[in-house]
Amino acid sequence: MHIPRIRLAAAIGLAALALTTGGAAALGNDGPDKVDPPSTANETRAAAAALAFTGGGTIVDVDTLSPRKGYRVGLALDDGRDVEVTVDPAFKVSLCTVDDVDPKPVIDPGDCGFYNPLVDPANFVAEITNRYLPLKPGSRWVYETDDGVEHIEVEVLHETRTILGIQATVVQDNVYEDGSLIEATFDWFAQDKQGNVWYLGEDSAEVLNGEIINRHGSWEAGVDGAKPGITMWANPMPRMAYRQEFYEGEAEDLAKVLRRFVKKQVRGHAYHNLVVIQEWTPLGPIPIEDKYYAPGIGKVLELKVRGGPSRLELIEFVPAP
Repeated sequence: MHIPRIRLAAAIGLAALALTTGGAAALGNDGPDKVDPPSTANETRAAAAALAFTGGGTIVDVDTLSPRKGYRVGLALDDGRDVEVTVDPAFKVSLCTVDDVDPKPVIDPGDCGFYNPLVDPANFVAEITNRYLPLKPGSRWVYETDDGVEHIEVEVLHETRTILGIQATVVQDNVYEDGSLIEATFDWFAQDKQGNVWYLGEDSAEVLNGEIINRHGSWEAGVDGAKPGITMWANPMPRMAYRQEFYEGEAEDLAKVLRRFVKKQVRGHAYHNLVVIQEWTPLGPIPIEDKYYAPGIGKVLELKVRGGPSRLELIEFVPAP
């Protein structure tokens, strides 16, 4: 919906909101005659939760959706954006969308750019057993493009790295083009107790003629403002949209679950019960990719759906002994 820029004059609601946000809710009477301020104590709490999430702004309206769905809060932010925040019945923000965005992003993670994941080292486990992304040390995957030009080797190492107090599994990912190494990466993953696999960073090197020429795209959660993201949910469901990583200007991959229970033929092998995840980044003209994950194996197929035809296929999988 379009959110008009107005100021509320509902003293009881704004007093509570100002206390909650340190005075971030602006008072004024320059809006239209008819406004929609919080009308109940619960709507006031929902508005306060929305303001705490955005870090400020002006409440425009608050609607109760239903006892099961919670509340919808409209805000005018100080940066000029109008946003709509959905607050669940427990007064936690579940979604934030920006009004009148043009062009619309390919994937919208629903956080309006206010991304602050909470990770507790005590909530993580030592092994990654996610059914769609099992990363047991010693496992190995080999991929090739359908034209045979690109060859990728991925292996879970018997090494760990401590990031944000979390023991991360190290995965080596080497990319070859026409037989020559062009990219060497060490990725860091960890699984929480709910079964979700988090991406905690990467040490990536672009290689030319055997020499490292840059490390663009490298990042580590907790360093220079970089934040971790989800690389695979324990129970991925269609329409889930989320951030896989966040290091502003360097690593901002987004993902969305498209389908489940998909069948696909790859190199003569029939895979069943695949989950399909689309990936995209807002950083430049990067292709949109659909990735297919098989239970107990991991990624088996990657298709570019925008940015040029390409089909990356699993040609070998060696599970850990």
